[in-house]
This record gives sequence, C-alpha cells and structure tokens, in this order.
Amino acid sequence: MSKPMKKEEMIDADIEEQFDKAYEIYTDRKGGQFAVFDAVEDGILKATSWKWCEPCEIKSPILKGSCLVCGESGIEEKVWPPISLLGMFHSIKAISRFL
Repeated sequence: MSKPMKKEEMIDADIEEQFDKAYEIYTDRKGGQFAVFDAVEDGILKATSWKWCEPCEIKSPILKGSCLVCGESGIEEKVWPPISLLGMFHSIKAISRFL
C-alpha cells in the first residue's frame, strides 16, 4: 500500500499538471501562446497572476513565478515609477516646441 502524499507533494503535482496541460494546449491546439491565454481566461488552466515575460515579449500568465507559456522561471513584477500628469504635460510641451 502506498503512503498518502504530503500537502507539499500534492501542490507540486498540481503545478506540474498545470504546466503539462499548458504545454499540451500550446502544441496540440496549434494556437501557441494565445491558446494558453484563452485556457487561463476560460478556467482550464490556473495562473496566480499576469506579468511581463521577457522571452514571450508580452504579459503572460504566471504560476509560482514561472510563465505558463514558455516556462521561464524567476519572473517578478516590474514596478514602474509613477508618472504625474503635470510632469507628462511639461514633457509634451517641451517636445512640441521642436515640431
């Protein structure tokens, strides 16, 4: 008789299953990354967030820090500095002098 799986093992198995499904959707449906996007939006695949993936060159579904489309790991959210409307106005005004 086999021992019951620990919670961590069950979570790891679920994550592996999600990546296997994503790969299958990417290759078998011939829809590539957009088929994976649709599967996440339709609830077929789980993602913890959508973040910028450099290899995919687009915001992609992320599960446990890895892209569901290409498998790139270690993806962190890029934080861009806030832009004030006044600062943007001054930039546009400065540029428009040269047009």
